[in-house]
Amino acid sequence: MVMHSEVRNTYKREHLVMNETPDKTAKVIELTRLETYIVKEVYCARCEEWQEIDSRSFITNILCPICCTNWE
Repeated sequence: MVMHSEVRNTYKREHLVMNETPDKTAKVIELTRLETYIVKEVYCARCEEWQEIDSRSFITNILCPICCTNWE
């Protein structure tokens, strides 16, 4: 039986994002940068499903993104 807020998998994911403040004095202007974040698969007992949450969103570290149940 799976418990509420149990973590099944944790892995890193990389995402290309636009660099909002490029350094114009540099020889090479970087318009994009690679951002790495942590993704977890967490079980929600209320939804009865595995939810994928990532470290970019503060609120999903506390609440389920579907039903807003607290992970604790």
